[in-house]
Order: sequence, then structure tokens, then C-alpha cells
Amino acid sequence: MLTGRRENRHHIVEVCGREGLFTFGDFTALSQLICALVSTAAGTCPLGPMTVLRLRRALDRAAAQKGTGKSLIHAASDGEYFLALDQTELGIDNTFPELGPKFIDPATQKTILRALSRNTSLSQEPTNR
Repeated sequence: MLTGRRENRHHIVEVCGREGLFTFGDFTALSQLICALVSTAAGTCPLGPMTVLRLRRALDRAAAQKGTGKSLIHAASDGEYFLALDQTELGIDNTFPELGPKFIDPATQKTILRALSRNTSLSQEPTNR
């Protein structure tokens, strides 16, 4: 679940029921993968291999289970990657729309909001750490 909450210069993302801290780069890469999943037929997104490695490690730390990142992010072809998730498994909380352009590309945020607001009750209260 994507949130708009931040702590100690990191974004808070919920993975497998646990909250984890993601750097700006990890959060951006994850947002791009989600945007590709909800807006393109193939669901692929071009990312660098080191970016994917760092994102997979962040997902492993957040889920507290090694291999989570590898199971969630798969290589398509020629530097393109996709999330091995169904759209119904993704969500956003009510703080996600509050992220400003400093923290997320407005077009990416709009695409994610449009697609995932149906999956998530934006009226629910965010969980406290």
C-alpha cells in the first residue's frame, strides 16, 4: 500500500502487512512500476538494473522476508521490469493524494490515484507507527 506519509526523509510503504521505509529513489521506481501496471497492456517499465536491485532489497527489508522483492519484480526484456501483482492487490491510503510534486511526478500520481482509488477506501485512517 502506498502512503503519503514520510519519516526521517523516507517514504512509508506497506508491504505484506508491514510498513517499511523507502528512499526517494526506491519510492519513485515503485511508483513507476505501479503506474505501468495500471496504465499499460504489458505493464512493463524501463528501469536500470541497480535501481531494481535497490528496490528489491527495500521490499525485502519492508516485508522482513528475503526474496520478497525478487518474487514481486520480474524482468520482462531488454531492461524492462514488471510487478507480479494483480491491480486488486495494490492500494493507497488517504495520505497518498497529499504528496506534492516535490515527492512524486504529478502525472504518475494522477494515474495511480485514478486506478487504485477503486481498490482502497480513501476514508480509512492511516495506521500509526
